[in-house]
Amino acid sequence: MVARIAERAQTRAAASADVCGDGRPIATVFHLGRPAAPAPSLAAVDARVRIVKEDLTCMLPYQIGEAVFRWKNRSFALRVGIRWKRELHWWQWLRIEELWSGPLVKAVRIGGYIEAETLKAAEFRTKQTFFWQPAPAQA
Repeated sequence: MVARIAERAQTRAAASADVCGDGRPIATVFHLGRPAAPAPSLAAVDARVRIVKEDLTCMLPYQIGEAVFRWKNRSFALRVGIRWKRELHWWQWLRIEELWSGPLVKAVRIGGYIEAETLKAAEFRTKQTFFWQPAPAQA
């Protein structure tokens, strides 16, 4: 039993030191060559934001978008939304960031937000919110 525990400890120590169980370095056991070139028929995947609806001139601007992924002559779009109090609320102010890519795979991060409660412009037209002070009391 003690011999098995000692053998396991040696194996763990060998694994942490980048050597095989027999003491040879892993680099001499496994020979890694250059990666294979991708096939010429493969095309890179493209990820972009498509603006579906926007209004940047109103008091409460918005920009509803969807993420579009393209590959060769095909594409599909992803538009995220929620149904809240019988209304649809869509993904807004999207941004796409490429994290890394290789010959076959591309990792992207897509961020935005979904407004659950829509604010009405009338809520911002009071003197309290417009001038940052309470409305004067009426006599």
